[in-house]
Amino acid sequence: PTPAPTPAPTPAPTPAPTSAPTTRSPTLAPTAPTTKTPTTAPTAAPTTATTAAPTTAPTATPTAAPTAAPTAAPTAAPTAAPTSAPPQKIRTRILIILTNDMSTFNETKFKQVLAALLKINASQIVIYSVKSGSTIVQMALTDSSGNPSGNMATQMVNTFNSSTTADTAKAQFEAQGMTVASVQAIEDDTGAPSPSEDKGGSGLPPGAIAGIVVGAIMGVLLVLIIVVVVVKQKSEKKPSAPVCYM
Repeated sequence: PTPAPTPAPTPAPTPAPTSAPTTRSPTLAPTAPTTKTPTTAPTAAPTTATTAAPTTAPTATPTAAPTAAPTAAPTAAPTAAPTSAPPQKIRTRILIILTNDMSTFNETKFKQVLAALLKINASQIVIYSVKSGSTIVQMALTDSSGNPSGNMATQMVNTFNSSTTADTAKAQFEAQGMTVASVQAIEDDTGAPSPSEDKGGSGLPPGAIAGIVVGAIMGVLLVLIIVVVVVKQKSEKKPSAPVCYM
């Protein structure tokens, strides 16, 4: 017998090498992001800012302005010393001139007529002097205190010089035998009656009389001094008598 042919061994099909399954990398469990613990920044103790003491700005010492050299003041032209005004004159005295002779002048009647005219008391009429040259009466009118009044003097002068009252005023005097020629106010330094004035006298004030007396005394002394000096000089110049020798 013919042996049955042995079939050629069929090579076992080599399986195509299966590529090893790629193992997926294991999926990592999602890691939660690590929350960093917030580091609390250390709170620095608040440093109290040192308040700087306010520095007072140094006061600059004021530099003294340079003293300018003194300029010589211009010499002012000498002003004439003001001439002192003469003392104010007070017109308290009244001068009345009558055409009558002085020997017929009656002071009492004169005062009565004038007092009635001016409507004042006769005692307010002061007569300083009565002089001849017709009849010149120097007088004053006094107020209730006995002081010479300038206002009353002015009023009286106006009465005798006003065209509306002059004739009436003069007529009252003529009725008593006195004719008024003129009435005027005169100046008086003091306004007070002078005790040295006497009716019909010189009427010199005390100052003038004192000046005259002092001047007379000084004149006499000066004459005596001159006489003594002249006599002394003559006696010194007189030659001595010659001496005779025997």
